[in-house]
Amino acid sequence: MRKLIAMLPFAAVAACSGGGPESVGSIAPAGSGAVSVSAGNGSGVSAGNGTGSNSANTATSFLSVTGEKSFDLLGGAQSLKVDTGTGATLYAGNATTVRAPSGTVSYNPRDGIFTVTLADTKAIVSSNLRFQDPGHRIDFTSAGSPQFGVPDLQGFNYLESIGSTPNDTYTFFYQRPGTSTIYVSLAGYVRNNTPASGTTDTFERGAFVFGDQTLRSQIPASGAGTYKGGFVASMVNAPGTQASAFQWIQGSSALSVDFGKSTVSLSLSGTVNAPNTGSDLASSPLAIAAGSTFNATGTATIDLVKTSGFTGQFQSAGFTDAAGKTTAVDFAAISPGSSTAGASSIDGAFYGPDAVNVGGSLRIVGGIPNQRVDILGAFTGAKQ
Repeated sequence: MRKLIAMLPFAAVAACSGGGPESVGSIAPAGSGAVSVSAGNGSGVSAGNGTGSNSANTATSFLSVTGEKSFDLLGGAQSLKVDTGTGATLYAGNATTVRAPSGTVSYNPRDGIFTVTLADTKAIVSSNLRFQDPGHRIDFTSAGSPQFGVPDLQGFNYLESIGSTPNDTYTFFYQRPGTSTIYVSLAGYVRNNTPASGTTDTFERGAFVFGDQTLRSQIPASGAGTYKGGFVASMVNAPGTQASAFQWIQGSSALSVDFGKSTVSLSLSGTVNAPNTGSDLASSPLAIAAGSTFNATGTATIDLVKTSGFTGQFQSAGFTDAAGKTTAVDFAAISPGSSTAGASSIDGAFYGPDAVNVGGSLRIVGGIPNQRVDILGAFTGAKQ
């Protein structure tokens, strides 16, 4: 497959169609050779356990089922289409809500099959993917690794399948239950479609959570709790009329929940990966430097009647590079006399018995000097 590059300016959003693989795929085994970005006491994408304690994890995970079961995907997805002849691009992104998820993940333990259905028209992502062990098992090893643009995350399983053509590749990866949480897991999605003789390249990225949502009757009406977990997000940089680039961000999440007051506070702390759209941009000053830290804080309100969970917005977000320079993301909404047209969202739900886990989607779209950024992802947390 030729080198995958998506390095062109944003354009207006228009409709297109998605696709699914022809072959049957796999459930992956425990990963090896992966690198942990954020660790320690249940606070990163690979740390902690399902109950938030430091003891050995003995609870049964949500994937320990006796028959096929389907779970909603809550998170964010992006697509970037590039006309290889003219250089024109088409970008779309969307963060979904609890009641309007991105799609579903079904698991059949009898045959070891995952079926991933993505149906997000706002993100222009539509796929029906099927993975079965051992045909599509893959990991980061010396013998091989997933396709270009897939992040190397400790504690995650990786499944990969070819679509209708050899140059159309899909990767689905998910955090093994018990790595950080028992009843909800982080997951991600990458598609690189670069037809050998086609006129349009398609690049898709997504980050989600899926699991067993808490019954409404089991969500506390009083008291408070602290949750710690991880987050994964995909960011698109659009530096003016320069090249666009995908970058993964991953790290830790912390939530403070007051059930009596129906309030949620969320903080994220992570690390920015190198651009995964070609080595040409890896050292470009227009991209946010790999290794930069990312921090964001936001608040949300619990409303089980209207949203089946909690919704809110971020109050701050920004990056700090290796030299200590901090750059804030300006995501303020449109107002008189302002050139900013930003937005942010937090949408979450509780998972497991008595709301012991939490998961949700996140989005921050706005500007930094000479660039526009769109950060779409998902977070989890285990009650401490």
